[in-house]
Amino acid sequence: MSPDPPMTPAAGVDTTTLVPRAVDLVWPLAARAGARPTAPTPCQEYTVEQLGTHLVAMLGHGVRAGNAQHTTGASAGSWERYAETATALAAAWSNPAAWTGTTQFHGGRQRRGFIGSIMVMELVVHGWDLARALDVPYLVDDDLVATSLAAARENDALGARDFGAFGPQQRRAQLGALDHLIAYTGRDIRWAPPA
Repeated sequence: MSPDPPMTPAAGVDTTTLVPRAVDLVWPLAARAGARPTAPTPCQEYTVEQLGTHLVAMLGHGVRAGNAQHTTGASAGSWERYAETATALAAAWSNPAAWTGTTQFHGGRQRRGFIGSIMVMELVVHGWDLARALDVPYLVDDDLVATSLAAARENDALGARDFGAFGPQQRRAQLGALDHLIAYTGRDIRWAPPA
């Protein structure tokens, strides 16, 4: 049996721009997150601050998987650490070499292209969580959504949903691309912050 082909984003997409674009998408949201640390998010187990802690930890794993070294100051809040970690992540995945070969990630060897796409998915999906929690608009370009959905599907095929990475897929008719991604990862696209 031959190995699975490497997951690649849509044809013609410069992979070295994907993570930096996803980082930039979340940046203005992260800057506002500190004002509402205890607010709930659509990611039910997390408040805004806990979501930041999770995202910064995942991005730190992504920095190391992209062949860069990184540590964050433990005294800062999660969203304050976002800037430092996200900058390191964007720099690591701007290098074409970060997208080739395999790397260590969460205790196993994975294709780097898959891990880079997972970083895009983490940023896009948790960016949506944060935008909803802050009740602000959230617009994502098609390349980032397509890359995120491909990563979510591959991750799901590897058992991620069974291990709690995603909630049950939400079925809705006639969804746009971003809403489809959000529903696929188990979120209620109609979620709104409490009044």
